[in-house]
Amino acid sequence: MSSQATTSASQLKGTDFADYVSSLGQGEFDSQQKKLKQQFDSLTDKEFDSFMHNYVMKNKDSGIDLSKKMKSLGIDFSMKPQGVSAQPMIVGASQLTLDVYSGKRGGDSYTRLYASWASSTSETSPASYDLVSIEWDPSVGAFYSADVGDATKASN
Repeated sequence: MSSQATTSASQLKGTDFADYVSSLGQGEFDSQQKKLKQQFDSLTDKEFDSFMHNYVMKNKDSGIDLSKKMKSLGIDFSMKPQGVSAQPMIVGASQLTLDVYSGKRGGDSYTRLYASWASSTSETSPASYDLVSIEWDPSVGAFYSADVGDATKASN
């Protein structure tokens, strides 16, 4: 990898940063670990959320493999296996990939919960009651805030 690519990587955010990290082989990832960690620490909440969504969507690695990489960068990451706790109700299961995962940066006092999906088809009857909901035990955690990646299609 050229030094120009490494230098410009420090300027990447969101989708581009996720693409860059996804493209790294294990050796490149290991050699850039310190710089990557510094970049993660400098991301805004919105940039971090964007990275997490795009990184999970671009990687078909198991949740265990993603967890190992993220842990090496100071991020607690957890992802349930497909179909365990996340199931589509209207769009056929074979047409929708639904992922539920969590991320916590080393400097944050809270853990983020995410739900991301990709569909191989367009929904024929979208409606305001189409939703993805994340539920949790209130004795374990409390609501902090919400962010929707595409506010034209969903609301908090």
